[in-house]
Amino acid sequence: MGMRLTGNRLVLRPLEPKDCAEMVRILADPVISYWVPVLPFPYTASDAKGFFNLLQDNPHRQVWAITLKEDFIGLIEEYPNFGFWLDPAFWGQGLISEAAELVLKKYFSDPLASPLLASVRLQNQRSMRVLVKNGFAPKGPPVASYSKALHQSVPLQPMALTPDQWHFLNPVFIETQRLQIFPLAQVHQDALFGCLAQKQVARNMAIVPHPLPRGFVGRFIEAARWKGAWNGMFALADKTQNVIGMIGFRAAPLAAPVTADLVYAIHPKQWGQGLMSEAVNAFCAFLFRRYPLEAITAEHFKDNPGSGRVLQKAGFVRLPVQSHPSEMGKSAARLEPAPITRYRLMRPA
Repeated sequence: MGMRLTGNRLVLRPLEPKDCAEMVRILADPVISYWVPVLPFPYTASDAKGFFNLLQDNPHRQVWAITLKEDFIGLIEEYPNFGFWLDPAFWGQGLISEAAELVLKKYFSDPLASPLLASVRLQNQRSMRVLVKNGFAPKGPPVASYSKALHQSVPLQPMALTPDQWHFLNPVFIETQRLQIFPLAQVHQDALFGCLAQKQVARNMAIVPHPLPRGFVGRFIEAARWKGAWNGMFALADKTQNVIGMIGFRAAPLAAPVTADLVYAIHPKQWGQGLMSEAVNAFCAFLFRRYPLEAITAEHFKDNPGSGRVLQKAGFVRLPVQSHPSEMGKSAARLEPAPITRYRLMRPA
């Protein structure tokens, strides 16, 4: 049956042989091929069958049939070049926007997703609005492309959408009973400085110095900002979006087994209320949903037992101490390395 993407009104599914007849019927209207250079006109049953066979021979090319109430009404290509066309009978109803959002959400859920390319005729304002609405931006000047229907070259505007831009426009938002978790941004710089500048916080972090230079936090946020890939830092906020700490991860996707290292900090004023345990539980659930992780690991300095209690409440298991020497960790806010304790949380069965 194949994977399906379900929206409010639409269901997107893989193209099927039965769709060929509907493709020919819809593309009998020259208004579509006028705007889409790769479509010939007239569009014949042979063209439809050839396109279907081409997809069967190229599994890396992802094309979705757009269906409304189980009726085929158009196509949207996910990769390698994002593009779409729709039965003119359904124009002006926001259906292509809905289909585009479904496909882009699926595409950029892959942490290894590359930038997505598209192209649009300069005069095609309908399609241009859909692309811009979803974050696409012009990539270089217009280029000439041959139109199979018009038998001449037409100007196309190359467009591109990076994972960074898509995730910036569609940020992750995790909500718990008392907290909100969302990607860190420069707007959170002052609040995060107030947390990391606390000596009892800095000495339990690896790279946070004490005293904390004012410019450190801005550089840290930009370097650690989540872009949908295999690492990122998130703001930890109360229900009024007042940032009280941070939580994040880093992973090595090519390692075996695939694991993520968990990092977190919260302002000392919030200690002892169970907030960090609440955040760790929700954030680890998010990581296991999104990434093919076998486990999540974490560590803390032995003189910070509160962090160990946080991890244990979230289901982490303390790992045995390695034979010798004693495991030591470094902190930019400590003069000497100090003993650490390691933990691991396995993927739920």
